[in-house]
Amino acid sequence: MNELVIPEGTEELDPDAYEYGDFTRIVLPASLTEMPDFLTNTYEIDASRCVQITEIPEFCFFNAYLRLFRCPPNLGSIRESAFEGSSLETFVCRTIEMIDEAAFRNCASLKSVSFRGAAFSLLPEHCFRNCLSLLSVELPATCIVIEEEAFAECARLERVAGGQQPVFAGNMSFSQCGLATLPWREFSHIGEFCFEGCQRLREAVFQSPYLGQAAFANCPALETARLVAEEVGAQCFLACSSLQDVELGEGTLSLFQEAFKDCGRLTRVALPSTLETIDNETFMNCGFAYVQLPPSLAEIGRFAFANCRNLLAASGGEEIQVVREFAFDGCTLLGSDNAAPFVLGVAPEANVEFAALNACINMFYFRYGDNEDFNTQLRTMNLLARTTLKLIMEENSVPVEIAMKIQRMIPAPEAQRIQDYLEDAQDDL
Repeated sequence: MNELVIPEGTEELDPDAYEYGDFTRIVLPASLTEMPDFLTNTYEIDASRCVQITEIPEFCFFNAYLRLFRCPPNLGSIRESAFEGSSLETFVCRTIEMIDEAAFRNCASLKSVSFRGAAFSLLPEHCFRNCLSLLSVELPATCIVIEEEAFAECARLERVAGGQQPVFAGNMSFSQCGLATLPWREFSHIGEFCFEGCQRLREAVFQSPYLGQAAFANCPALETARLVAEEVGAQCFLACSSLQDVELGEGTLSLFQEAFKDCGRLTRVALPSTLETIDNETFMNCGFAYVQLPPSLAEIGRFAFANCRNLLAASGGEEIQVVREFAFDGCTLLGSDNAAPFVLGVAPEANVEFAALNACINMFYFRYGDNEDFNTQLRTMNLLARTTLKLIMEENSVPVEIAMKIQRMIPAPEAQRIQDYLEDAQDDL
């Protein structure tokens, strides 16, 4: 039997009569008061006349063969895991007011969903997680919250439309999905790992008061990021291997640990005048040649610009209070551009920690603000260190690798102390 039309007047279905029936299509009557949860072997269910049904119960079509479902005209809610794991291919409903978690999770054949005209404000956690064929979703204009992992692992998802800005996007809500651009430009919150691993994402232009840890980490196609966020979370753009252009808008205060670490193709970074903190390893292993630091900057963290091999010059700041150890470690070209010297505006009482400029072997001249005594000391330290290394290598009195080790071990800016250290090292050798 291919089609079954349930006669009008039927209020309940007998599970024993239908559970094992071989029906490709079932038409439900208007008299039915509840959606039966045992029609799992049917490919198509037409409930478009069921005016009394307002809810799809939890696990109703869990792992069902169902491909097409025509919704009741007054359907208001879809409960937990109602369609999870089913063979549903499309879903359209304009009357939904509430959806529970995991309602469509693991629907591998689901390609398109439309809630246009619906009235719910929250898309729940895991709602469409791992819907591997999902291409497009249209949300109601009332939707302002996308909970955690709502679209996670929807690798082919190209389009999310609708919603009301600013949108709250929870942790991992779009992780590893197929978006090429962001669905919205105004967010009230972007959670941890929100767009992490989005293989096709090429541009991120948005503003959000909060930007969580690793929100855009490991997005290999991402080329441009223009954003305003009070705090850019740790590892936010970590290992975005194609990222070339970053512009942080006014209002950004802090860049947390490893925010742009390992962005080797990053050639331009524009920092706002409001920025106060560049945390540990923020730009470690990046590719830009020049960076202008804002006057508001108060702290440069440990390894903040370490191993930026193309960095020729860094300048700016007015009252920098702290430069942490190894902040510019391994920036071997830093100071080699005579037209753009390394100039940091550091406060007189600033704490410049051990080896902040370790292995910056091209820095013949640099200065820290207007503290001439400190500048002279630093210049002496730098010239002494480089000259000593050059003599050791030229005279071939010790292997080059040992000479480089001595260079790397040069401590903080105290010229006499460095001279004594190098002399002792020579005697020991």
